[in-house]
Amino acid sequence: MGYEELIAKRKVERAREFLHDAMYLLDSLPEAIEDIKGVIKKIDEQT
Repeated sequence: MGYEELIAKRKVERAREFLHDAMYLLDSLPEAIEDIKGVIKKIDEQT
């Protein structure tokens, strides 16, 4: 396997890792939004 092939393979691996991480973040988004809403509500109650 040549140097260029190794670089191309690593780029594909990094892109796959990025997409996997993005998918995980999107799956966690609804819960995070609810947490943020709860914090905003607590701040509003204190002011």
